[in-house]
Order: sequence, then C-alpha cells, then structure tokens
Amino acid sequence: MLRILFFLGNVKKYELPYRLVLELSKHLIEYYSVYIELVINNKNEKLFQIDKDIFINNLNTENILYSAQKLSEIIKKGKFDIVLSYFHRQNKILALSKFLYPNRDTVYIGSFHQLGYYERFKGIHNIPLKAIYRFLYNRLDGIIVDSYAIKKDIYETFLIEPEKLEVIYNFINIKEIRKKALEPLSEEEKRIFKKKVVLNVSRLIKEKRHEYLIRAFKLVKEKKKNLNLVIIGEGEERENLEKLIDKLNLRDTVFLLGFKENPFKYMLNSDIYVSASYKEGFSNSVLEAQTLGLPVIAFKSKGSHIEYLNDSAIFVKDKDEKGLAKAITDLLDNEELMEEYKRKSLENIKNFSIENGAKKYMNYFETKLKEKRLENIINSADIYD
Repeated sequence: MLRILFFLGNVKKYELPYRLVLELSKHLIEYYSVYIELVINNKNEKLFQIDKDIFINNLNTENILYSAQKLSEIIKKGKFDIVLSYFHRQNKILALSKFLYPNRDTVYIGSFHQLGYYERFKGIHNIPLKAIYRFLYNRLDGIIVDSYAIKKDIYETFLIEPEKLEVIYNFINIKEIRKKALEPLSEEEKRIFKKKVVLNVSRLIKEKRHEYLIRAFKLVKEKKKNLNLVIIGEGEERENLEKLIDKLNLRDTVFLLGFKENPFKYMLNSDIYVSASYKEGFSNSVLEAQTLGLPVIAFKSKGSHIEYLNDSAIFVKDKDEKGLAKAITDLLDNEELMEEYKRKSLENIKNFSIENGAKKYMNYFETKLKEKRLENIINSADIYD
C-alpha cells in the first residue's frame, strides 16, 4: 500500500489546494491501494474535516524552521512513501525538512499552481533570495506544475533542473460537477436567469479585471436587451465594481452574487462564460464551465489558459473591450457558432477528467519511488567502494 502525505499549509475550505486534494484523495482511496494523511498549518483555527478516511495533522506554527521539524517528525512516524506540498511556502518548508531532517526512503515533491514568480523575483536585490530557493528546490525529488507556462516561469525564476519539473494538468470531477449542477435555483435567482446570462466565476481581485468585462457588457447591452451579467465570487474589488456598475447604469442587469459553495447550478443556467483575467494560471472555473457545455470567451492575455483551452475557446485581443463585446454578440446572434463552441467545450473537458489526472499522479509517484530506490542502492554501493 502506497502511503501518501499531502501538505497544504494554511488553507481555507473551497480554495484550490483543498479542492484538488479532496477530489484526488477520494479517487485514490476508492480506486488504488493507498493510505492518505493531510498536513495543514491553520494556526489557532478550527480544523475542518476533509474526509472521514483521512487523518489531518496540524502544524499550528508560523515559524518555518519549526514547521520543517514538525513535518519531518510526521513523515518519519508515518513512514510515508510520498510527500506532496502545495505552493511556494509549503514547498520551502518541505525542502527544508528534507535538507535538515532527511528520510532516505521518502520521495519529496513540491508543486506550483500560479504564474508570476519571474516578475515577483526580478531585480538585482532578489538574486540572493533566488539563489537560496534554487538551492532548496533542487534538493526536492521532483516538482509538479500544472501547465507548461508555469514550468517556464518556475525554471526561469529559480533555474531549477528541468528534469525535476513535471507537468500534470489539474483535473475536474466531471460526474460530481454535473450532479451538483442539478441543484435548483432560488426564486430570486430564477428571475435573474430568466434572461440570457453571461457568467464569470472568480475572486473579485484586480488580476481578474472584471471592469473590462463590465464595460464590454455595457456595449453588448446597447444591442441586446434580454441579457444579464452574473459574476460569482467575493473579494477586495467589490466596492470598486459596484461603483462602476452604478456609473454605467447597469444595476438592474449586472449581478455580483458573492461566493457560492455550488457555482455549478449557475453555470448550467447560463449561456456564455467569459474570462477577462490579466494572467491566468490553471483556471478550474473555466474548465468547470466547459464541463457543463458553456462556450468560453477569454482575453488572449498572459497565462496557462491559452495552453489548455487551445482551440476550444474564442480568444480576443487582450484589453480589447470592443472585441470582447463583439465576441459575445456574435455568439448570441449565431446559433450555429454557439453550438460549435458548446461541442468544443465538451470535447476539451475530456482531457481533464479526474480519472486521467489520478492515473498521471500515480504513474509519477511510482516512477519517483523507483528512482529513489535506485538512488539508495547506488549510494549504498558507494559506501563500500
């Protein structure tokens, strides 16, 4: 039985790492011979239950060195074959844990799921810090990235050995999404979705550039009256977006519905999904929309979305609000075009099923374990030379 430890750090329920680990763990437990535990670091916060079959460890400290020590104790006590960490801070802690308290039989794997590290660490003043991270990350046995765009970003930032970087796309639980999408709307929600709906699901933060979508929608509304824009998500930009909505006199037709635990029922009742992000990592929301047959329109901006959407979406020149408005209008006016991109969405999503994702993770884990065993054999032989 393969013993796997997932290290999430200070994670909130419904955030991407939580959702990835939850879906992956459930699938691996059901279809593979594995034992799984989870490590979080939610200091002074109530523990959440991820699954009744998965034990949760809480480091409960903000100190990186102490976190590395406590993590190593959990690894050795549990005799884990694989440890997989999520995101930059947890990767640092895992790398320190291996460097300071190594366990020769364990495979240590980091992962990155966001773009922007090259921009974040550019400048002469960051050279020493990048050198430290390069030293640490090259001590890991492997690093998973969820797109080739992120692989390029991480390599150029930290000069990590290319063979350590493995691209495994995120996955979607297609059956679960389609099941949850059947949940009924409230009476108030039915009123909103009675009209045609352009949908966006993302946090209300600057990087998502909802203002471009809202201004483009204003242009569409000049020709299309029977249309609403619905944005699902919460964040620091809400007040600014509400002011823009009022300024454009769109209060009765643009709806900021806030965070929703089940966004899929809104996707099922929408007509078009639009992303206006400045830089997009691996957007699960876009693929979740495609799971329910929504045509997708996106800016051709920085990010991984161009890579994994390929020709299944309509791409518009970045920041081109008129172009975005035209793309929305063209879909609404052309039923054949609408059906074409519905089919393309449903075809594209087949590449990102949880079955395919779990298989790729397990194959990667098994390959890394073989490499570790061979490394230990060689190192043992060297001792006696």
